[in-house]
Amino acid sequence: MKTVGFSAKKALTVSCGLYPVKKVIIYGKNFGDESQAFVDYIDILIRIGGGPQSRKEVALFRAKNEENNLTELLFEEEIEWLGK
Repeated sequence: MKTVGFSAKKALTVSCGLYPVKKVIIYGKNFGDESQAFVDYIDILIRIGGGPQSRKEVALFRAKNEENNLTELLFEEEIEWLGK
């Protein structure tokens, strides 16, 4: 499976770094700027847990696919966040 990672330029300058993937797509300056480009790139979305940005991306994905059957394109599972 080909792995693709989306992030903003900020990931290149802060200690979080980039996850090793086959293809890196840097879009925008700040975290969240890449959301629309990410949603435009994908056909199916799986969200497990997540915060405000992931929920924003789900809303963008729903809008992009408003005429499609989302039961086959969008899978979500809410989990309790145990991190800081």
